[in-house]
Amino acid sequence: MTRHSFLAFIAAVAVVLGGCNSKSVDTGDPSHPKANDVFLEAMNAPGAKPFMHSVAVAPVPPVGGPRGAAARATGGGSVRGTTPGLYGGLRSQSPCDAMSGVDALSADDARAQQWVSALNSDPDLSWSGGSKLSTADISTYVTELTSVFLQTDTRVTDRGRNAPAFQAVLERGSAVMIDRQGVPRVRCASFSPLVPPKTASSPKYRGAPWDGFESGKLAVIAPGAEVEAFRVVDVHTHRLFDLPAGQQLLSTTTTTSSTTSTTTAGDDTSTTLRRTTTTTTLKRVTTTTAHTATTTPVTAAPTTTTPPAPTTTAG
Repeated sequence: MTRHSFLAFIAAVAVVLGGCNSKSVDTGDPSHPKANDVFLEAMNAPGAKPFMHSVAVAPVPPVGGPRGAAARATGGGSVRGTTPGLYGGLRSQSPCDAMSGVDALSADDARAQQWVSALNSDPDLSWSGGSKLSTADISTYVTELTSVFLQTDTRVTDRGRNAPAFQAVLERGSAVMIDRQGVPRVRCASFSPLVPPKTASSPKYRGAPWDGFESGKLAVIAPGAEVEAFRVVDVHTHRLFDLPAGQQLLSTTTTTSSTTSTTTAGDDTSTTLRRTTTTTTLKRVTTTTAHTATTTPVTAAPTTTTPPAPTTTAG
């Protein structure tokens, strides 16, 4: 074999191998999902059919995994969304810019209608306004959601833009927004609406699996009792803390300028000093659900007045 023939042979082998490698991962098509297709969605990827732009704002830190009862419950099966230690969280900022998503939906009526229709397909949907959403409810509904990190690969039903619902697995570390029952409702990397998954008897996983992916250890998150705060794992310290439900932390920068004039006696010159102060604050917007207080009337004990003793005057 001549040197030219040898090089041609190597190039041909490379093409064949490259073709094999490109076909080794079947990504499927979420626009036309087949029976039992389950699409793998990596934590930072928008996905094949993103609903819109990403609203994830916090870098995804390493997550250590569920804690306590949550760790025992996520060995592959259903777990209540309010189980302490199930989710990861941040104390100082929100993983998702929820209001950016609300603004985008407010500017697109058709997209907003698709978003609420997807959530309304879940018969167990529950929020302070009832069990159904309208496009006018989006802002209020989203402020009731809590931004957290998944600490285990999680099965969901996802919905892309102008696409049917499809079955998916969200990678551990994904930023999501959960409702007060702990159910994932929004995927922050695409602002896609989420509802609980459907059973796939013989799932066919589409897309490239990530390190640590095990099809037998996927969490399915079921609604828990409504809570005012979630017991989550601090993704930096791996310690548990209480994250208020509906919490959103927004960074606000305020710039203040002031001018001071100083005049020296006997001198017609003045010195002007300009001071600029920049203050960065965290504004916490908390949604509070009002509860009707039950008051039991208290009946006061009757008051008895004792008449004074008669006064006798000595004669």
